Amino acid sequence: MKNILLALLVVSFTLGSCQSKRPEGGFLLTGKIIGADSTTYVLAKAEGRSLVGIDTATVTKGKVEFTGILEYAQQLYIMVEGQQRPVMQFFGENSDMAFTGSVDSLQKAEVTGSAANDLMISYNKSNEKYQEQNQQLMTRYQTAQASKDQAAIDTIIKEYENMMAEKQAGTSEFITANPASPVSLFLVQTGFMMEGYKKLNGEFSKLDTTLAVIPAYKEIGDYLKIVENVQIDKTAPDFTIPSIEEGKEITLSSLRGKYVLVDFWASWCQPCRAETPNVLAAYKKYKSKGFEVLSVSVDRDLAAWKKAVSDDGMIWIQGHDDKDISHTLYGVVSIPSTFLLDKDGVIIEKNLRGGALEEKLQELLK
Repeated sequence: MKNILLALLVVSFTLGSCQSKRPEGGFLLTGKIIGADSTTYVLAKAEGRSLVGIDTATVTKGKVEFTGILEYAQQLYIMVEGQQRPVMQFFGENSDMAFTGSVDSLQKAEVTGSAANDLMISYNKSNEKYQEQNQQLMTRYQTAQASKDQAAIDTIIKEYENMMAEKQAGTSEFITANPASPVSLFLVQTGFMMEGYKKLNGEFSKLDTTLAVIPAYKEIGDYLKIVENVQIDKTAPDFTIPSIEEGKEITLSSLRGKYVLVDFWASWCQPCRAETPNVLAAYKKYKSKGFEVLSVSVDRDLAAWKKAVSDDGMIWIQGHDDKDISHTLYGVVSIPSTFLLDKDGVIIEKNLRGGALEEKLQELLK
């Protein structure tokens, strides 16, 4: 009898072990996918701008399992093998996780068993009202555009700006309440990178330093150090880049003694090219009074860059950013991006649009 009981215990232990493949210190993700039998999926994570596979598994009898070990809780992605576009994404961590979904709507499947993902779901649900408002505003905007009702368009734009400000305030409160969550780091990265140094730094400073193990934390910190150096009243970082004139170079500091507009742009950037007439008007009016423009193209296609310069009549100094100074020295994340420097190379204004550049020059060069 003792031998029989011992044998039963061994069988029971073995069966129990086979039901869980979770590695020590890692995760087990169990999925039920309706209509996906024999489909092979890849579970991946982000590394830089690429997705790197963690595990691959084939759906059998509607079930699929992934395992692995994560260095930290992070966004994970599920893709059909051989395809690049994720069909599902969520915050994963080293725990027992599960999801249920249909092959044609996996993006709607919710993963359970991950505290970080639960927090992300909570955040998303609190913002559903803004999605509805955005759709309503878009419908009204299209109607107003069709009828050329400028008063209605202006009202809708103002409502949209108020809605986005309210949403951003809510995100800020969420980050304050959850400083140690990777979700908060994700929201700082995706929601505040374009909001300027002061706001980004304010949100980043809320984060707990335990998040420093995540590469995005260091990336934002490094970016803030760069942007801190190009704030108003700071001396613009010097650089030397190739000129549009074959065999020549341009050094920013060689333009000292003039008011200089440093303009980061590209031939493929329509907002950049829409600003060209405004810059041209200011250049023609104030060049003789000590104003200069240095346009720095971030184009990869040099022929397209040179053609745009010619087509748009850009008669001022033209250089090409072959060293990525737009990002590494000036922290530019979107174009057009401009910096107006005084005669000593100190930044006095940024991103002057429309007639604002000419107005500022009129004030400076009376």
